[in-house]
Amino acid sequence: MIEARVNAVLRKNGLKPFDAMSKPTAPFYCVQVSVVGIFSAINASFGRRVTFNDGIRESNTLADTWKRGIRGSADIGADPSKIVDSSLDEVSKLTEVFANEFLKANRKSSTPQTENSVGGQHQASEETKADAPATQSPKANEEAEEIEEMNDWHGVSPDKALFAVTRFIPDPVYMQRHDHDGVAVGIFRGEFQTPAIVARHNFRGLFIAHIEWSPDSKFLLFTTANNGLSPWHAAAFVFCAADKSFRYVDAAIGDVVSPKFHFEPPNIASMEVKKGEAEEDVKVSLSKAMQQMPRVK
Repeated sequence: MIEARVNAVLRKNGLKPFDAMSKPTAPFYCVQVSVVGIFSAINASFGRRVTFNDGIRESNTLADTWKRGIRGSADIGADPSKIVDSSLDEVSKLTEVFANEFLKANRKSSTPQTENSVGGQHQASEETKADAPATQSPKANEEAEEIEEMNDWHGVSPDKALFAVTRFIPDPVYMQRHDHDGVAVGIFRGEFQTPAIVARHNFRGLFIAHIEWSPDSKFLLFTTANNGLSPWHAAAFVFCAADKSFRYVDAAIGDVVSPKFHFEPPNIASMEVKKGEAEEDVKVSLSKAMQQMPRVK
């Protein structure tokens, strides 16, 4: 489905797709789609072999020379397949941007008269049948912006004693791979311009779907998406101000299946959790359940 959509856009712009796996040394265009509930992460990149000299010898490696990414959500209503429609629509838009920039860089116009070859790799974490792309509603666009903000975000605790910061980080080895990106969560005390760090942890291969301080300022709770490895799972973590630890929430309450949650005072989180074959809304007192949550290493 994704491959067909990408190939159609490339061909429309006069680019002839081929299977990049059949020519491992050739340049390639890669699209990766991760879907978790109504949330999606779409990354597109163009890679090729580059040669560099480290002062000792000349070497070569695969590297991205172009990349774009979109993280967002769809206003699916009663039809869950709309997330696929919306994701395919964004894949088309990204591929259109790539094709135009590729042709411009190679001084060719965007017409189907002359075909250039470009390799393609297409990965998806969740696919269902979709006949046509859907246009995102204003509500969906607002949610997309919210997801982006949560991974480049700072929030002050209600008592003003602490503030938290999130930032996207690349994988230390596969920096060229957006699907390996993670998020860093840091907790600070003091003024924003001159803070003292309290705790920090890098969550590799995850990005934050929802994050919020508890009303009593003792906990920072957040749910995550994991680039499609388990699209039904919105693993939850919590920072505990009492012992400055990050802990894995699911180990105490079961697998969290929805990224959305809300708080009741003082630190009771209402979350959707998988229980056997069913999904249930549960209320979790973080102060009481904290000791059953293992520390994140």
